[in-house]
Amino acid sequence: MLLTFWSMKRLGRANLLGLVAAFTRRNMPLEESLLDLAKIGTGTKEAESAGRLAASLDSGEPLHIALQRQNAIDAQQAAALQLAEKRGATAGLLTQFAAHATPNAERMLKYDTMLLYSIIVGLPLLFTSSFINIFIIPKFKQMILEMEIHTSEMPFIVVAFSPYFVLALIAWGLILFTFKLKWCRPLWRRVPFLGTPIRMEEQARLSRWLGLALSAGVTLEEGLCAMAEATGGLKQSLSKVQKAIENGEPPSRAFRQCGRWRDEFLWALDAIAAGANAAGTFNQVAEVLEEKVQARLNTIYRIGTQVGVLIAAIGVGTMAWAVFSTLTEISWSFMR
Repeated sequence: MLLTFWSMKRLGRANLLGLVAAFTRRNMPLEESLLDLAKIGTGTKEAESAGRLAASLDSGEPLHIALQRQNAIDAQQAAALQLAEKRGATAGLLTQFAAHATPNAERMLKYDTMLLYSIIVGLPLLFTSSFINIFIIPKFKQMILEMEIHTSEMPFIVVAFSPYFVLALIAWGLILFTFKLKWCRPLWRRVPFLGTPIRMEEQARLSRWLGLALSAGVTLEEGLCAMAEATGGLKQSLSKVQKAIENGEPPSRAFRQCGRWRDEFLWALDAIAAGANAAGTFNQVAEVLEEKVQARLNTIYRIGTQVGVLIAAIGVGTMAWAVFSTLTEISWSFMR
């Protein structure tokens, strides 16, 4: 249910971007169109989002700030949209944002399912193991004492420790879940192997939104300046790059001197310096990096899911062994 809610929320943001792009592309008054949509679809999520966006615009907020306030776009997209607004290229950029929002929402739903597997499985197991230890085992021990049957204490000790395996499973799920939290990403990006997809994703997003900004008529220097102010993990490196460019360094050399940049990103800068189309080149690099990020994340989440399955199997297996071994000893005592 929670995953469905999150996925619907992301898809709703993509739909909102598509509507705003369509209104802008047809030169329709945006605020009035959104208000009409809110009135027609009263009670629906799309209508509520449209109403909130219309209210933000009515209060005097620029479109890029209003969309960012609705979580429809991130800080980098807002920076690119702000530059596009100055050049009258808003509709095309919004269309591109909407086109990428839906596939991204579907991909994130898949990752969320993998991340939450350990928690989803662990919570029912925790309830089950706690119920067994609190209610079943004491009654079981009392029954054995009343029947004067001598059994080993080991199964009961194992059952008593079984909740710790379940807690380890839930803790593992929470650790995996922090991998996608924004405030935890600066910590994860420094971890070997696990930080690689985060760094690649940051550069892929930079390439994507920088390419879209350039397609809207923005210069490379203007785009880098805007992205330097809006980017999180790359902000320090981009600020150094910006200063180097202002001092007369060509972009390709400035990036090589400042920060750790992927070879694909540096190749794009060299290709643009040689006369390649800037927007198209950055978009191609973004697609390559996004595919690599997806492959690396699939590997990490697959390993994480398998570890969760292993911990769950150990917890369930110990409980099953303890119960059945005790029942076997009782059966043998009656046969003697």
